[in-house]
Amino acid sequence: MITELLKAVLDVNAAAEALGIKVVLVGALMMEFTTEIRPDYPQPKKTNDADFAVFVENWESFNRLRAGLEAKGYLRAPKVEHRMVNEAKSILIDLIPIGGGITGDGKIAWPESEQVMTVIGFPEVCAATATEVREGLPKVPVITVPGFVLLKIIAFQDRFEEKDLKYPNDVEHLAYWFEHYASISEKDERRFALLQQQGWTDLDVNFAGAALLGREVRPLCSADAMTRIRKFIVDSLDPYSPFIETLLKQRRSMSNPEGLRAEAIEWLKAFQRGFDSK
Repeated sequence: MITELLKAVLDVNAAAEALGIKVVLVGALMMEFTTEIRPDYPQPKKTNDADFAVFVENWESFNRLRAGLEAKGYLRAPKVEHRMVNEAKSILIDLIPIGGGITGDGKIAWPESEQVMTVIGFPEVCAATATEVREGLPKVPVITVPGFVLLKIIAFQDRFEEKDLKYPNDVEHLAYWFEHYASISEKDERRFALLQQQGWTDLDVNFAGAALLGREVRPLCSADAMTRIRKFIVDSLDPYSPFIETLLKQRRSMSNPEGLRAEAIEWLKAFQRGFDSK
């Protein structure tokens, strides 16, 4: 059964292919496509958003894609310039243009609203798409988990600074992957292989997934992204940092919040270790 959200993904991909435009699924919906979520993982929160990076050289090409989607029945959101919705307005499609004529300085200045949006990291992340998707889903271009984490770190920094109410979602997504990346199930030996390869006998295997994640985020970083990731690590290692305090608020029903605080610090230390490793 094709859901409305999956139909939107297929429609965007088809409209882009018809115009010779490359699109890559970049938002939280990638968590439904990635093969990294194993049966023993907790299931992530569902989303009704489909976020795409759209590789175009100018606004004319970008507008042609929007027109192609309008021909399929999608509508432009009246107050959000980068958003389209299905006719029922139950599905949101965010289109983020990436290209030299639009994002030469790592930012987009939207022509109508004059809103400025950061797109640091998008070109590098989208150049390293996943090689496979979950069985039964269309093989559309989707970013990898390390790419998703890189973009989420930058999104969290910007949204927290701008007091955008979506930043707690960024924290939850980051915590999910710091904790669960490269499961220690019988079929996944990546954590153990990393510890052996690096000789990290002092690193608990429960935090080795975060270290592996940091190691895999590093090659995706431009110079600007590198600066942003390092700032996130340094800032967040403070036990009372915005990242950790937000995580505790998000999981306030937990019986041992101080235990979670300590665990989050270990995730961040491991992520930093992997990020700085050679």
